[in-house]
Amino acid sequence: MTMPGATVAGLTVTGATLTAITREAATDQAAAVLRPEGATVTLTWDVRPATTDWPDAAFRPHDTRWTRPAAALADAAARIAAGAPDPALALARETQARFSYGHPEARFTDGHDHIPHLACGLTERSCVDIHTYFVAAARAAGLQAAYVFGVFFPADKQGSALDGHCWAVTRGAFGTRAWDIAHHIKRGLGPVHPALNPYPGWRVALCHSAGQSYRVDGRWVVVKVLGGPMRVAGDRADWIAEQTLRWTALTPAMA
Repeated sequence: MTMPGATVAGLTVTGATLTAITREAATDQAAAVLRPEGATVTLTWDVRPATTDWPDAAFRPHDTRWTRPAAALADAAARIAAGAPDPALALARETQARFSYGHPEARFTDGHDHIPHLACGLTERSCVDIHTYFVAAARAAGLQAAYVFGVFFPADKQGSALDGHCWAVTRGAFGTRAWDIAHHIKRGLGPVHPALNPYPGWRVALCHSAGQSYRVDGRWVVVKVLGGPMRVAGDRADWIAEQTLRWTALTPAMA
């Protein structure tokens, strides 16, 4: 995937056999299907400086249970945006006001075929749900918005990360802006403002769009987002347990 200043130019695999490349059904993305040869598989992404931008396909809406706003959410988002000089900022701060940061086992979208409206109080969720909510609200208000998944390397962690991270991007009258609402909440950074790295560090974008479908061994496998290694069994895909997954930056941050 491309992002401002960087692009993923290639993927090298050790410890597994590449059996297929499968295309995502709606978002102009592809995935490698691998068969592990042993207990350890190493994936190395070749990320290079480039004069690139966020891909247009990331801003193209497609209807899934992870992108579809409830009617109440769509109505509320439209009202907030209509009365704001900066609609995206107003919706980002409304999203910030609805969430605390955490990793509960259940998601607030479980059992729904849409993104529910959170009218009051705080809901504990991670970056995944926080930015899902924001992107659904922004699109419902008529804004161009993208959901992006990748890896964030905190400046104080010497180029390592234990899990993936997601954020949002909007574009329009105020230009193209990245939003990491989750980091504002988690790190106590105050009212959200647009910034790619509001908390010091650097990041790599690996995929975009919530609600992805891939053809694997003759079956459609549907996932919320395929941003890293997942195990596939039949038509189900599950994240590899975090304790067995490590992300390491092999090169310094690209300025």
